[in-house]
Amino acid sequence: MFWSSLIEVFDNFAFDEVIALSKLDTKTRVILILASIIGSQAVSEYRVMVAAALNVGVTSVEIKEILYQSVPYVGMAKAFDFVHATNEVMSLLVIQLPCAVCLLPSLVSLTFIEIAQSLHQFHGLRMS
Repeated sequence: MFWSSLIEVFDNFAFDEVIALSKLDTKTRVILILASIIGSQAVSEYRVMVAAALNVGVTSVEIKEILYQSVPYVGMAKAFDFVHATNEVMSLLVIQLPCAVCLLPSLVSLTFIEIAQSLHQFHGLRMS
């Protein structure tokens, strides 16, 4: 059958040849795969890979950050489907995310840069 042979070729390439030749650790490779899937707008595959990413040590905050970083490249309208997909997977897996909106009362008097720095600090990220 065509589909089974195509899947076999894909599996051999993606899960044998690429991994055998890769210098990247699994977590980094999966992060790059998530970003690529967002760029190619493959929402169904993204749902599968979010669960796989969590299994190899990518945190829920890192997954959200990958998604946030995609917005300037794919646009908010396209990224929004992935926001929903991410939230669906996280809900199914009963994963709680930190709520950035919870920080807003303490951020009211701050400048945009100070708010951005606070949010990055909240998520454990460094601003360059």
